[in-house]
Amino acid sequence: MKFPNLRQKRGTVLIISMWIMVILALFAFGLGHRAFIELRLTRYYRDKIKADYLAEAAIVRAQFELSKDTNEYDSLNERWGNGFDSQKQEYIFKDIKLKDGTYTVSYKLSEEGAEPLTIYGISDEERRLNINKCADNKFIRQALVILLSSIRVDNPDKLVNSLIDWIDLDKKTQEGDSEEDFFKNDALRCPQELLDVLSFYYYKKETLSKEEAEQKAKDIFSKIKDNITVWGDGRVNINTTSRTLLKTLFSICLVNNVENLTESELDNLIDKIISFRQGPDRQEFSEDDNCFTKPDAGYIIDTIGSYTQILTTGQRNAISFVSANQLISVKSNNFCIKATGKVNNLSRTKKVVILKATPKELLFYQNE
Repeated sequence: MKFPNLRQKRGTVLIISMWIMVILALFAFGLGHRAFIELRLTRYYRDKIKADYLAEAAIVRAQFELSKDTNEYDSLNERWGNGFDSQKQEYIFKDIKLKDGTYTVSYKLSEEGAEPLTIYGISDEERRLNINKCADNKFIRQALVILLSSIRVDNPDKLVNSLIDWIDLDKKTQEGDSEEDFFKNDALRCPQELLDVLSFYYYKKETLSKEEAEQKAKDIFSKIKDNITVWGDGRVNINTTSRTLLKTLFSICLVNNVENLTESELDNLIDKIISFRQGPDRQEFSEDDNCFTKPDAGYIIDTIGSYTQILTTGQRNAISFVSANQLISVKSNNFCIKATGKVNNLSRTKKVVILKATPKELLFYQNE
C-alpha cells in the first residue's frame, strides 16, 4: 500500500486552506453588503421621518401666518398669498432652513396659454368654483357648464346633471328616472372624487369602455382641477380667482341675458378687473397690487371706473348681477397648504385644507 508523501499532504492542505479563505471572504463580503444595505435603509427611513416632520412644521408655520391675517378681505399680495416679507425682502415659505433640512410651502398656478408658475405661498379655495353647490344654485350650475364648454366637452349639461344626481339627496335623476344604487347622494369630500363621477358618466351614459372612460375622466379633470373646489359657501373671491374663472362667472350674465352686455364688453371687463388687481407693474403677487375690499356692486363699479376708465352700461349691469346673486366675495375662509420637507435628496409633501376659523378645522389631509 502506497501512502502520500509529506509534500503531497502539504499541497492538499494548501488547497483546502485557500478554499476556506475564499468561502470566508465571500461570507464577509455578503455580511458587509447586507450591512451596507441596512445602513442605507436606516438612513432613508430616518430622513423620511425628518422630512415628514419638516412638512408638518411648514403647515404649522403657514397656519400661524394665516392667523395674523385679520382684515376683512384677502388678496394675492398679502404675506400668506405671495410668501414675501417686504420689510426683510425675503421669502418666508421658500427653502426655509430648519436643522438638518428645509421646508417649502408652494403650489403651481396655471393660466390658459401660459407656462405654470410656482407660487411660494398659500392658496385660497375661494379662488375656485365650489362644484358641490351646483345642486342647489342654478348660477353655479351654469358656471360649471360654461367651464366645461370652454374646454370643448361634449354635452356639458348632461355631465353636470350626472354630477347633481351624484351629490343631491333625492333618489331621482334630473330626467325623473330612478337613480343608480351606487350614487353617493352626498357632497364630494375632495375634488378628486369628481373622477368617479366623470368615469361613471362616460362608462354608463356614453358607453365607453372602462379604460376609455377613466382616461376621458382624467383628461377633463386635469383641465379644470385648478378652477374647482368642494369647499366654501359658493362665492368666488374676485381678488384671487383666475382669469379663466373670472370670465366663466361673468359669462353667466350672457346666459341670463343681462341687458346691454355684449361678449366683447365682457372680455373688456375682465381685462379691466385684472388690470386693476395687477397694479402699476402689471404683475400679480407684487407689493403694488390693488384689491377690492367690499363685494358691493356700487363700490366695485366706482373702484374700477376710477382706476381705468368709465364702465359701459352692460359692464355695470354685469357687476350688479353677479354681486346681487352673491356669486363673488372679497374674503376667503378655506385655505390649501401644500408643504414639502426635504432632507438630503429625500422630500416628503403633505397637502391640507383648513377652515380659517376659531378654532381652525382640518377639512382635508393627504400625503403626496
